[in-house]
Amino acid sequence: MYITLPAPQRTELWASDIDGGNKVRIATGENLGTGTWAPDNSHLSFQELRAGVGGKAYIVGADGSGTAADV
Repeated sequence: MYITLPAPQRTELWASDIDGGNKVRIATGENLGTGTWAPDNSHLSFQELRAGVGGKAYIVGADGSGTAADV
């Protein structure tokens, strides 16, 4: 998983194979950060931070499905 910065105040979280193939955009937001992978690589976690509001942590399938917030 990795973060890109496509524009000011915008970040994107992506996941891909180790060789960079099979790219999947997982999330977009103002300030995203990477988390960790599940031991079986089926899910990953990431966080979104917002100034003055705090942040949220998320768990999502490696294919981008099933986003669940964990406040």
